[in-house]
Amino acid sequence: MIRLGWWRSWRLHGKGHFARTNRPVTTPLSPPSMKLIVEESEFIYCDLQDVLRYLRQGNPATPVRFVQAFKATVAQLAAMPGLGRPRADLALPEVRSWRVGSFRHYLLFYEILPDRLRLLRLLHGYRDLQSELKK
Repeated sequence: MIRLGWWRSWRLHGKGHFARTNRPVTTPLSPPSMKLIVEESEFIYCDLQDVLRYLRQGNPATPVRFVQAFKATVAQLAAMPGLGRPRADLALPEVRSWRVGSFRHYLLFYEILPDRLRLLRLLHGYRDLQSELKK
């Protein structure tokens, strides 16, 4: 959907009072939503388990928040796969990365294929990313 501006979502109600409407204002030419199928590599599950095991040491509630952020990030990338930054600096030009929700140090590496989104790795940003991605 293309948002036309914050002021268009406010409508006049009753005695000159403005109230915000719940539905977004769109143009007739809004692009159709595209959602790709998500495919996981063999490393994603292990990476996710490692991250959850580490986060559990500090606070038992943090892994639950991380899983929710991870799921939301995957759904966001499936809907808008071009969000991530191309990682040509890692000698892998087709690979992109995007942060996991509010856990900004954790990066989700993925590639966009014609019919699906392939999740490659889930890594902490301070690790040696180039050697980890070549495994």
